[in-house]
Amino acid sequence: LTDDVARKKTEYQKNLEAYKLTRARFEEHYVNRGRGGRKLDDVREKYQKACRKLHLTHNEYVLLLGAVAECEHDLRSCYLPSLLRRQQTIHEEFIVAWKRILQNTVKYSDFTSEKFQEIHARVQTAVDSIKPLEEYKDFIGKHRKINDPKIRTRPASPLRFTFDENLVDDTSGKLLPNKLTVDNLTIDWLRSRLNELENSLKSTLQNRQATQSSNENTCDPRMTMLDYSREREELRLRCQEKKLQRQVEVIRGALNELGCEELPSGCDLSMEGSFAEPPPVIKRNTVADTGMFTLRRNQRFLTMIKTPFKTVPATNNNGNGIIRANSVGSSVKTIRPRLPVCLQLKV
Repeated sequence: LTDDVARKKTEYQKNLEAYKLTRARFEEHYVNRGRGGRKLDDVREKYQKACRKLHLTHNEYVLLLGAVAECEHDLRSCYLPSLLRRQQTIHEEFIVAWKRILQNTVKYSDFTSEKFQEIHARVQTAVDSIKPLEEYKDFIGKHRKINDPKIRTRPASPLRFTFDENLVDDTSGKLLPNKLTVDNLTIDWLRSRLNELENSLKSTLQNRQATQSSNENTCDPRMTMLDYSREREELRLRCQEKKLQRQVEVIRGALNELGCEELPSGCDLSMEGSFAEPPPVIKRNTVADTGMFTLRRNQRFLTMIKTPFKTVPATNNNGNGIIRANSVGSSVKTIRPRLPVCLQLKV
């Protein structure tokens, strides 16, 4: 039992470290980089898997502690007292057999000499003083209670199996000591586990009833007492029944406590919405305008190319489409732009 608990605790610690590592990567991805995409999906999937594995291990650890506690209690209250009674019965039968041998030896000895008769008398007295039911009285008395020596025994010091609360210190409060975690990561496993335990419990009850019926049909009660295998099998089934019943009650209690409420999320993804997406980059449209202003500007450049040394173009904000050019050393001259062929046809 102790080895099972130690192995499960080691597995718990291993999964907890994996959970912390994936959670740190998840937080680093959002806090330091603040971007989504394929990398986000990979990090989230690994985090959810680690979280689900940790929660399942937590539930298995809680169930194992409950089952082990029941087995340990049965060991102290049933197995050890039963073993004590078994040893008592065997040794009492052993003493009875030897007493019968010694009685036959005394009975068929030669009583010819006084010395032999004296020895015979001493042996006879010693043999008669043997009381099988009293030989182990002191030993049995040390392990039995004074009030009811026939039934109850003094319990041995219990071996405590406790949940290591240090395992759940860094789990954001989602995992609690000695309490099953019911969320979207564990609900299917809990229901499946409950179904398996109920079937095992039903089978155990049937086997135990069959064993009890077999013991009741035995004619010789003395043979039943000496045949310890039957009692041992009954005790094993009884311990198995208590262990399964304890696990069934724990899972049922956790599911009933949830009731019809919505399943909580097993992975803490609440931080995802707290990070703002980077503002989109607005690209300016570099496509050239096709309005009248472009036509005027193009016409002005054409004029400059045709007469580069005669006129200096000047802009006009009147909006009438007329471009005024200044001749070198002359007065201002009005230049009317020529429209493109397509626009001339329309006019």
